[in-house]
Amino acid sequence: MALLSFIGKCSVALGQWVIHPSRIRWRPLLHNIASAGVGALPIIGLLSFLLGIVVAYQGSGQLRQYGANIFVADLVGISMLREFAP
Repeated sequence: MALLSFIGKCSVALGQWVIHPSRIRWRPLLHNIASAGVGALPIIGLLSFLLGIVVAYQGSGQLRQYGANIFVADLVGISMLREFAP
């Protein structure tokens, strides 16, 4: 029930923004976007790097059994792009 109430309040606020665009406080809005988006890039980069190391380490053991060690970089690239990025 709380989720439905939250969605309703957000819809009403968005409707009021469309009707009265002069009431939008741009400075706090842009500050929140910057702090949530740009401020999160270092931790996202670190986590992606560490996840890539784990995938390479686990995948290299499996690929070594079949003599396909050269495909570790492809494994990491494709798995990070297709599976982990979304």
